[in-house]
Amino acid sequence: MNPLSNRCRRIDKSRESDRRGEYELFVQDSKDEIVKRKVQLGDSNFEYVEVVSGLKPGDKVVVSDMSSYKNKNKLKLK
Repeated sequence: MNPLSNRCRRIDKSRESDRRGEYELFVQDSKDEIVKRKVQLGDSNFEYVEVVSGLKPGDKVVVSDMSSYKNKNKLKLK
């Protein structure tokens, strides 16, 4: 997981979120749960992608491949 920086609205770039547009990303909702949230992304470079909307500072975003869970809206963490 990648915490959203307090100073800059960006997250680590991943395969699933590497361009401008709206994405459904998994965000940690509680200590043991992640939920899918719509996030608008903007400009990117080799490492990071700008967060335009949908996340707030301190949110923890899953940046690993979650394509196997694309039909799920909520997952429990172990």
